[in-house]
Amino acid sequence: MQHLNWNNTFVKSPEALKKAGEALYSSAAFTLPGMIMAAKQNVTWDKMDQAVIFDRLSDADAAVYTSMKFPTTQMCSDLGDAVVDQYTIKNDFADGDAWLNDTFEMDSHNVQTGLNDISCGNNGWTMGNVILSPSQSVQFWVNLLQGKLLNQSSVDLMIGSDGKNDLYFDWGGYPEDTWPSYGAVNVTGFPDGIANAHMKYGLGVELGGSVPSLSNYTVFGHGGMGWGSRLNTRVIQELGAVYSIASNNDKGMGYNTSLSYLENENMVGELTGALVNATLAHFSEDKDAITTHSAASN
Repeated sequence: MQHLNWNNTFVKSPEALKKAGEALYSSAAFTLPGMIMAAKQNVTWDKMDQAVIFDRLSDADAAVYTSMKFPTTQMCSDLGDAVVDQYTIKNDFADGDAWLNDTFEMDSHNVQTGLNDISCGNNGWTMGNVILSPSQSVQFWVNLLQGKLLNQSSVDLMIGSDGKNDLYFDWGGYPEDTWPSYGAVNVTGFPDGIANAHMKYGLGVELGGSVPSLSNYTVFGHGGMGWGSRLNTRVIQELGAVYSIASNNDKGMGYNTSLSYLENENMVGELTGALVNATLAHFSEDKDAITTHSAASN
């Protein structure tokens, strides 16, 4: 899939991408299979049953997803308590912005509210129009890797039997030989705040892009963000563990009114680091868990 410039020319031609062994991320690559799925069900896009994939699960496994919703034309406020209030924070942060050092205020012009009064479905049909909890996201990845949602051969195409197959393409970022010695840089646009900027992307799977303490592990999964929310789920392959963290704003910020905007920005990165370190400590104390642990922690 490709992005187009305003004049309908390719950002980078398919031929150039193929020659360089690169790929360009496009959300349309998720929407087109959604259209095929709707045609298969012989319904219009807004009537398609996206939850049909859970029909192949046992009743016990499927029960986890009963509260999951796939909105189409509804506003988020129409879904009641299923959706928490959402916020977006003024623009991308740029070094030197004086307001970043101001004390955080929820009623500031830097915080946009009212996002629940917009469409929940057009926030990414078949590539993001889902209302779920972090625990459901974790369980989804567990069921996926257990071969309960897709055939195991399809799972292997996504991640490879060793998590390092040839279908991964360079995400971009910094060349490996320019990474700092600790293997990570502070990149706010990546899922965990402090992330490995040289991530790779495969068949709906991000490889890498996690905190420095996981640099010796194979880590994959997928993050996502909407107008006023973000969620990042990662599998630590060698441990058989899955973690997921969500935020009700698009930057993963905290809302501590005794801290500045810049200090609040660190919340998801610090929370992810603490969660990962606790997970690693758990497995180091229980050596048998590395080979026997099949459930997910979140």
